[in-house]
Amino acid sequence: MITKVNPTYSFLLLKRHPWKIISGLIMVILIYCALFQFFYVWMRYGVINAYGSTTVLINTYLMNLLPLTLLWIIISAIVFLPPYRCRMIFRIFITLSLSMGAVGLINTCFILITHQYVEWGGTFFNSFVIYLICYVVYYEIIKRKAEEERTEALTQLMDYKQQMMLAQFKPHFLFNSLNILYSMEGNADVDDTRHFILSLSQIYRYILDNQNKKEIALESELRFVEHYIYILSLRYDSKLKINFIGTPPPNVSVIPFSLQLLIENVVKHNRLTSASPMEVEIMFMQKGIRISNPINENTRKYAKHGGPHSLEILKNIFQSYNKELIISNNGTVFSVEVPYIEIDRKWNTL
Repeated sequence: MITKVNPTYSFLLLKRHPWKIISGLIMVILIYCALFQFFYVWMRYGVINAYGSTTVLINTYLMNLLPLTLLWIIISAIVFLPPYRCRMIFRIFITLSLSMGAVGLINTCFILITHQYVEWGGTFFNSFVIYLICYVVYYEIIKRKAEEERTEALTQLMDYKQQMMLAQFKPHFLFNSLNILYSMEGNADVDDTRHFILSLSQIYRYILDNQNKKEIALESELRFVEHYIYILSLRYDSKLKINFIGTPPPNVSVIPFSLQLLIENVVKHNRLTSASPMEVEIMFMQKGIRISNPINENTRKYAKHGGPHSLEILKNIFQSYNKELIISNNGTVFSVEVPYIEIDRKWNTL
């Protein structure tokens, strides 16, 4: 698989460091022209300096500098700037063809302007060498960009885990749970109270057991989500309805706490009332899970804090697995599609 780089990355580097890149290119051209000139003389005459005087040396250098500069500029632009959307073999063919066309144009103009003989073989040789140098640099940029993206993805993964841990251990979650437990005293039977305590303990057990995992079996995540939904159902009663549609597929995994995060966002960013209960639909599809809900925006300020940032982090984490978290909002319904991550090993369940 060929690593893909954002086609705007070269433009971004040029925009960030224009003088550094331009001055570096000028230095490379000057040094390359000198090395090529001495190499050409040595190959043709067997000596390093075949010039009668310094003036002839400088004039010859300047005469070679003009076409070589044009070659460097044209080939560099062909290799680095266009956002080619094709296989690498076609990209190589396109860039090589364009660079060879540039060679012919340069030599033709040079002959017409100076009326001097031009060695086409030497110019083609320069074009090929410059082409190879540009591609070596291009792939070095790809390598560094991939390393930067990998480091950023790992950092975001750690941030995501920390956020999920903090979200679960926030005092308001524990306080709300304890308030629910307190209200159940005398108003609920023993089985309901035991069910609540078991669900709360299983939630924290899941967090402690899976806080260092990058991915988790879907069945384990669903068990955790069921306990979490039960806690929410006691808090919001008929104001919140969560419907599961379809059958979860076996041997797939998801990012830990990802489903809980999406359900939490629904509760956080929407108003839940008895007159207008929130109905969340969790559908198991062939390639992922879609969580959708009608939009009933919560106008409270604290409800708008942290949601989009968490979704963006989650989206970037899935991108590190070459998966896409699809977020859609048509103004009426908000939905998120969580992709599966196929696994071929047995996972421990909750």
